[in-house]
Amino acid sequence: MPPAPPRSKGEVRSGSYALEVQGAPWKFTLLHDRPEDMLLWVTRGQGRVIVNGILRGISTNNALFLPAGTLFSIEMQQGTQALFVQSPAGLSPYMPHAPCCCGYATASHRRN
Repeated sequence: MPPAPPRSKGEVRSGSYALEVQGAPWKFTLLHDRPEDMLLWVTRGQGRVIVNGILRGISTNNALFLPAGTLFSIEMQQGTQALFVQSPAGLSPYMPHAPCCCGYATASHRRN
């Protein structure tokens, strides 16, 4: 008999960061942790994030991965566009186990 397929650990959600915080920005601006993993990709604009007590900037073409249980807050300037994905903790063994922020420079942003 083949093994049973893995059971879902919960819901995976994705969408616009602006729509997620609309009417309740405190959901992200107050320092807190969450029981699920979160990925944030900034497509336009900039803001500030606090991750485990460290303040840093985040801007266009930056991705921020926050594993479940990470203490964080996010403040984006008005007009900033970003996408988010929230997934159950440990859904994939290939995701980082520590918070990380990665930037991607397009050819027009690179220096020769």
